Amino acid sequence: MGFDPNINIVADGWEKDFGSRDEAYAWLWQLRPTGSDVISPVFKKNTDKWLTENKNGGITFRRETRSWVIWFRPSLPDLW
Repeated sequence: MGFDPNINIVADGWEKDFGSRDEAYAWLWQLRPTGSDVISPVFKKNTDKWLTENKNGGITFRRETRSWVIWFRPSLPDLW
């Protein structure tokens, strides 16, 4: 058909530093409003796997992801 699809999977991620775990919980909690100002223990437990202490004494949230980069290299058939 004249199209040569290419796919590349790139390791990616998102991270943000916080002063404390409570600051991280509060910031992440507001990303998905639940109608409650009380941060649930289940939310904290689920979030803890992405929180690590950093060298500055704070907390780093890092969520690793993968991005799929798709592009096409068009080529015309050699008809002439």
